[in-house]
Amino acid sequence: MKVLFIGNSYTFDNSLAKMFETLANENNKNVTAFSIAPGGRELLDYANKDEATLELEKLISDNYFDVCFIQEESTMPMKDYPRFEKGLEKVLEIINKKTEKIILFNTWGRKEGCTETLPDYGWTNESMTKGIWEGYSRAAEKFGLEISKVGLNFFEVNSMHKSIELYASDRAHPSYKGSCLACLTHYYTLFGEFPLNTSSLEINFSELSVFKNTVIFK
Repeated sequence: MKVLFIGNSYTFDNSLAKMFETLANENNKNVTAFSIAPGGRELLDYANKDEATLELEKLISDNYFDVCFIQEESTMPMKDYPRFEKGLEKVLEIINKKTEKIILFNTWGRKEGCTETLPDYGWTNESMTKGIWEGYSRAAEKFGLEISKVGLNFFEVNSMHKSIELYASDRAHPSYKGSCLACLTHYYTLFGEFPLNTSSLEINFSELSVFKNTVIFK
């Protein structure tokens, strides 16, 4: 199974694609993961013939992908939904004929205390979580796509289990544990089950239990 991740630093940080590949193969899924995730990139940037666009087009030319996870810039689905939709449409135009299943990677609201974005727009962690989710939900309905509910799971864990730090020091990007939660959410979304084997993830039993309960019952 070939899996492609399209995103930016939220996907790049902690090598999410490789983390997913390792976890999947630990559970006998035979996955090879690919990733295109330049920092700060928007989906609409794929309308430009830049290096990342050419890389994506070559990957699509050379491979048939069973699954593609697509992640937009972290504010765009809420800040400028039409731009998000236009960018997603462009990416789908590039990948659709060579991809079996497409899943949107619903990202999270920034953590309270983040000095960027939240004060700039008057958002809270909760309102950003809701707004980003609504944007992804609207796009999923329009284009007939599935959603990996990472952002909703971040909110649940961050609200109910504050000792588990999902955020990096900037309160925006994922910590290693945040990427683990994203990985587990993607795994459950794609395979319809929680992984039996998780030794490749460096999280303790209590954290894994919280993540499992959140991912399965959200």
